[in-house]
Amino acid sequence: MPVKFRLKDHSGNIAPAAVMPRWIAPQKGGLILSEIEATQIAELPASENNFRYDADAGQYIYNWSAKNLPAGYFWTIGAVLDDGTTRTIDVGLK
Repeated sequence: MPVKFRLKDHSGNIAPAAVMPRWIAPQKGGLILSEIEATQIAELPASENNFRYDADAGQYIYNWSAKNLPAGYFWTIGAVLDDGTTRTIDVGLK
């Protein structure tokens, strides 16, 4: 499934990184115990460990293959940015 994000400066302008963000291995979280809003997404070919940059949309894209991960759990996914910081988000696989 596509994982997308934009990097912006303090003024809200798109600010591409000097070095491509690096995908970090997903971490399994807790069980999904309540209904979540589901979005069906077609599976895309898996990427390497780096995102690609879509200059037209001003965003980074990583094709995450989650097909071998167990459903019914939250997963923490994220990226290491060019300044060394790590940004993550929790997603639920239904």
